[in-house]
Amino acid sequence: MKWEEQIALDYLTACGHKEIVFEPDGNVPPDFSVGRSVAVEVRRLNENRSGKGLEQDGVPLHQALKSVLAEFDQPEEVDCYWLAYRFHRPVGTIKSIKQNTRQGLDQFLKTTPPTPHEIQLSVNISLTVLNANQKSFYRFRIMSWSDLDSGGWVKYLYPQNIHHCIQEKTAKIQPYWANYREWWLLLVDAIGISLDKIEISDVVKPSDWKKIIVIDPSTKAAKFEI
Repeated sequence: MKWEEQIALDYLTACGHKEIVFEPDGNVPPDFSVGRSVAVEVRRLNENRSGKGLEQDGVPLHQALKSVLAEFDQPEEVDCYWLAYRFHRPVGTIKSIKQNTRQGLDQFLKTTPPTPHEIQLSVNISLTVLNANQKSFYRFRIMSWSDLDSGGWVKYLYPQNIHHCIQEKTAKIQPYWANYREWWLLLVDAIGISLDKIEISDVVKPSDWKKIIVIDPSTKAAKFEI
């Protein structure tokens, strides 16, 4: 069972669904059946280049930065700063990224230069600090990031990649569509972690699918339904 399929199984189980069967018809769609009448297809929601998911670099980098930022959280409200970072590959080692981030933000707080202020974490990673003009228990919060290898802001990649997944899976289930009363598509999010707002207004759900749900792999819960 693939990583995304295990996440989907945990999600379905947590939702209280019964009679969940993996590959009920063998190595053909669907990936799961629920109660014998519902077919469930699963796919990793990512962006791919040359057969490699770009999230294999982007997600660990994002998580490394978040772990360092948590070190600056305060028990009382303080001046808060927004962060935006840009990167392209190779990103380097996580250890050096965390060390450079910690040192750069420490130096920023000591000298308080005018914002926006850029910190070069490595040859391929830059971090921009902006004044949020508000108080918070969080000293630093990630506002946005840009993967220069993917061709745009990460949050704007959701609609096009969701649309790609829908098209791919819709074509795949056509020979088997009549075998089940309804079909669900579960997309396990591997593009970006902990996005606060995702623009999906342009995504249209084809009539072939009763439900299309994007799942957060860290919580194994639905992020949103289309």
